[in-house]
Amino acid sequence: MFCPALLFLCVLCSVANSYNILAFFPLALDSHIKPFQPLLYELARRGHNVTELSSFPPPEGLDNYKFIPVPHLFIPANTLQWRNRSHPVLISMYQSLCLLEIEKVLKLPEVQTFIQTDQSHFDAIIIEGTFCSESFITLGHKYGAPVINFQPLGYWPTNYFLFGNLLSPASVPDHRLHTGTQMDFLARLDSLWFTLADFFLTFTSYYPKQELLMDKYFKYKGSNTRHSMKEMLRNISMTFVEHDIAIGVPQPLPPNIVFTGGMHIKSAKPLPPDLDKYISEAPDGVIFFSFGTNVKFANMPPYVLKAFLDAFGKIKQKILWKTDVDVEVPPNVLVRKWFPQTDILGHKNCRLFITHGGIHSAMEAGYHGVPVVMMPGFWDQFQNVLLMQEKGLGKVIGMDSVNADIIVEAVEEVLGDETYAANAKRISSIMRSSPMSSLEKGVYWTEYVIRHNGAHFLKPASTRLSLVQFLCLDILLVVVFVLVAILFLLVKSVNKLCCRTRRKDKTE
Repeated sequence: MFCPALLFLCVLCSVANSYNILAFFPLALDSHIKPFQPLLYELARRGHNVTELSSFPPPEGLDNYKFIPVPHLFIPANTLQWRNRSHPVLISMYQSLCLLEIEKVLKLPEVQTFIQTDQSHFDAIIIEGTFCSESFITLGHKYGAPVINFQPLGYWPTNYFLFGNLLSPASVPDHRLHTGTQMDFLARLDSLWFTLADFFLTFTSYYPKQELLMDKYFKYKGSNTRHSMKEMLRNISMTFVEHDIAIGVPQPLPPNIVFTGGMHIKSAKPLPPDLDKYISEAPDGVIFFSFGTNVKFANMPPYVLKAFLDAFGKIKQKILWKTDVDVEVPPNVLVRKWFPQTDILGHKNCRLFITHGGIHSAMEAGYHGVPVVMMPGFWDQFQNVLLMQEKGLGKVIGMDSVNADIIVEAVEEVLGDETYAANAKRISSIMRSSPMSSLEKGVYWTEYVIRHNGAHFLKPASTRLSLVQFLCLDILLVVVFVLVAILFLLVKSVNKLCCRTRRKDKTE
C-alpha cells in the first residue's frame, strides 16, 4: 500500500511543477534560434510542456513537445554591404530589414491562425523580443503570462535601457562598434555618437513602426486593452543574453539580465570514422576554416577567395574548409558544405580555427581552447575579434587588404607562438569553471520566473524611468535654473547697490 501511495505523491508533485511554455520564433534566423533551442529541449526533458512555433523542428523523441512549423522565409541579405557604413546608415539598414522581414512572417497564414485562434494556457512566453521582433511582446498580454526574452548579441544600449541597465558608452561599447574595451578619446566619442544615433532612430522611427505592425497583425480578444509596445517591453521579466565575459566585455548587470552564452556548446562527440581518421593522421594537425552561415565568399571581392586559395597551398597543415564555393583546392584541403564544427574544434589534433568572428564561433573556439585567425565581415564580428585579440587568443586580419602572404604570416605566427595556445586554454578553463552551465542557468531562471509570477521584483526601479529621468536631466535643468536665478538676483542686487552708492556720492 505504501509504494502506490508514494508513487501517486511523486506523480502529483511532478504535475504540480510542470509548466506550459510557449516559444514563439517565426522569424527564421537559424544562427539566432538554434543556440537557444537547447533550453527548450531541456525544459521538455524536465517535464515541462513546450510549444514551439518556428522553422526549425526539434529532435525526435522529445515528450511534452508540440512543434508548430512555419515556412522558412528569411533569405540572408548580403550583409557585407553593411561594412564601413556611417552609424545612422548602418542602424537604418538594420531597422529597415527587420521591419520588412517581420511583416513577411506575420502575414503567414500559420502565424495569423495561431495568433487569432489559439486559446491555450501558458505560464511563460519566450521570444527574441529585442532583435527585429519587438512586436511579439504583446503575446505576454494575450496569454497573461510573463515574458522571457532571448537577446542574441551583447551590449545594446537601447535594449539595456528598457531593462533598466543603460551603461556608460565610455566603458561598455555597443556590440556593433569596431572597438574592444581599450578605448581612447576618439573611440569614446564614437561610442557616444553611436549610442545617441541609435536612441534617436529607435525611439522616433523604429519602435513606432514596430507598434504599427503589432496593431495590424496581433489582433485577438482583448487586444484593444493592451499597453503601448514600449511599456510592455519594459515589463519583460528576464532577458537571457548570448554573451560570456570570458571572451566578451565585462559589465555590471541587474538581476533581470542573465548571461547564458553557449547554451548550445557541449563536450565534443566522436567524429564520423572517415573524418576522425583524416584529422588524427594529420602529422602537423589540422586547421578548421569556416565563415559561418551569413558570410559568403560569393559576396566578397574575388581577391579574397584567391588570397585564401594561394595561402592554403603554402601551409603544411591539413585544412577542413566549410564552404559552398565550387573551386579547385590544393591537395591539403578538404572541402564540404557542412562539418560538425564543435566536435572538430574539440578534437585534440585541431590546431587552429580560421573564422569570421561570429559570436557562436567565438564561444566555441574559447570553450574548446583553440587559437584563432580572424577576418570579420560585418556587425558584431568586428568587436568580437578585437576582444579575442585583446585576450591573446589570436590575430585579426582585414578583408580590405588581405592577401596570401598576410594569411600565411598570421597562421604561422599563431601556430608558432605557444602564447596563443596557452591563452586559449586559459579562456577554456574560465568558461568551464562556472558553478552553473549556461543551460543550467537558463533552466533555473525560467522556472524561477514562472514560480514567482514573473519575478518582477528583480527589475530595477530604472525600468520605470524615462531617459530624461534616468540621466537626471530634469534635476540638472532645475539645478541650472535655480543657479541662474540666484546669479541673476545677485547681479541685480549688486547693480542696485552700486546705483544707490553712486547716487549717494553725487548727493554729497
